[in-house]
Amino acid sequence: MTKSSPRSRLKLIGAAAFFLTIALAGYLLRDHADIARIKGWVMEGMDWIDTNPVAAVLAYIAIYIAVTALSLPGATPLTLIGGSMFGLWLGLAAISFASVAGATLA
Repeated sequence: MTKSSPRSRLKLIGAAAFFLTIALAGYLLRDHADIARIKGWVMEGMDWIDTNPVAAVLAYIAIYIAVTALSLPGATPLTLIGGSMFGLWLGLAAISFASVAGATLA
């Protein structure tokens, strides 16, 4: 019988904690995460962007700069979200500015 190292035990504990967290979140959000509700949230968000385009772009840029400057994961999804929310040219401008500003601050 071989003894497991402390490092392998930590990995096992970390993996178990991760999966327990996902399971708990799924259990707690089971009533709130139906597809109709999510579609409603997306439509409300798109309506807000249509009525407040300047505020939406500035908020998006601020979030993107913070994520990039703090080296948090999520730049790829943020890039895809920006392109889908603002279209090609405005999304390209906002993403380019925010990514350069965030990288400069990092």
